[in-house]
Formats: sequence, C-alpha cells, structure tokens
Amino acid sequence: MKSIKQRFWEKVDKNGPNGCWIWIGTKSGGYGYFRSTKMTLVHRYSWELHNGPIPIGLVIGHKEFCRNKGCINPDHLICYTPQENNSESDGIYFIRRNKTHCPLGHEYSEANTKFYRNKRHCRTCIKMHNDFYNKIKKIIKME
Repeated sequence: MKSIKQRFWEKVDKNGPNGCWIWIGTKSGGYGYFRSTKMTLVHRYSWELHNGPIPIGLVIGHKEFCRNKGCINPDHLICYTPQENNSESDGIYFIRRNKTHCPLGHEYSEANTKFYRNKRHCRTCIKMHNDFYNKIKKIIKME
C-alpha cells in the first residue's frame, strides 16, 4: 500500500512553466484537492510538507510572480493574513470591492447603494426590477 506522500507526489508535475510544480490530480476552481487524512487543498499540504504547520490565523497563497492556482512549489507559496490574501489584485473580493458601477452602469454612490446580506445592491436596479414586477402583476390581474 502506498503512503500518503507517495500518492501525493504521483500527482505532481515538476516541469511546469516558470518553475511551477503543477498538480495534475483533482481540481476545483483551479485549486487542487487531495485526500490525506481528510480532503485538503494541495498548496496547503505542500506548504506543510516543506515548512511545517500553517500558523493559526494565516492562509497560504501564491507569490506575486506565480498566479497559477494549480502550482504547489513551496518556493512559490507564501503565508498571508486573510485580509492580505483578499486584497490581491486578482482576488474576487478585490474585484467586487473596487467596482464603481453596477452591471447596468449605475454608480455605486452612497445614495444609490443598498447593503443586504453583506452584498452591495444598486437601488436604481432594484426599483427597475420592482416596477417591472408590479406591471406584470397588474397585467395578470386584468386577465
């Protein structure tokens, strides 16, 4: 029977571009997953193999020069605080937070922005949706 480390290394290609070690096993959203004693993100597993336990309160991310979510090269990984990780320019939180207009082009101003369940919503779009919904209701009632 193969050890956990043997099974792990069988799914790694160390010949990736830019010195990346590419995970060729199971992936979701670009990140590799691996079952050691539990389902684990492979970049975290790689970090722990080479550097020991991840400090409490920190997350593992990729350094600025390596944005390959499938890379597990420990030289390309870094410990971040969650806030630092979320402020990275390609992170979804950074992208959403820095949008100045809704998908229909209305500005996210203080007067035009409603926060609901920790998400920003455009008041103009909400009003347009409600107006449309109410018109449809009137049409259905008239029939």
